[in-house]
Amino acid sequence: MNLPVLAQGLLPAEVAAWVACLAFAVMLFNQMARAKRTLFGEKAQTVLSPQPLEVKEVSGFVTEGDYRNRLALVEKQLDELRLDRKADASALHEKINSVAREVSELAAATGLQNQRLAQMDVKLDRMIERQSRMAQAE
Repeated sequence: MNLPVLAQGLLPAEVAAWVACLAFAVMLFNQMARAKRTLFGEKAQTVLSPQPLEVKEVSGFVTEGDYRNRLALVEKQLDELRLDRKADASALHEKINSVAREVSELAAATGLQNQRLAQMDVKLDRMIERQSRMAQAE
């Protein structure tokens, strides 16, 4: 096995111990950095973007007519999408129904084949018994 040099000869417990030491060192460094910020009064900089109090001028407004035209266009597109969705759903239902019919037909055919195989098995058992009786009688 080609393991890195550091991993050769280390047991899983030793690896776990080293990972735990590393995690402890990272947590210790984090706490020391927090203590430094607290002691020296350094505050973390908070930035709000975009500025909530900054008001920008709007170059133009939408007229009521433009709004109504856009609304009618969006409603028309939404109606078209609904019709497409209904058509797709009904086509999908038809496909599912045809698959369900085929599966039920296959299940019925399999059941009939199993019955026929059971009948043939019984007949073969009878024939074997007859053959063994005839062989014993001779």
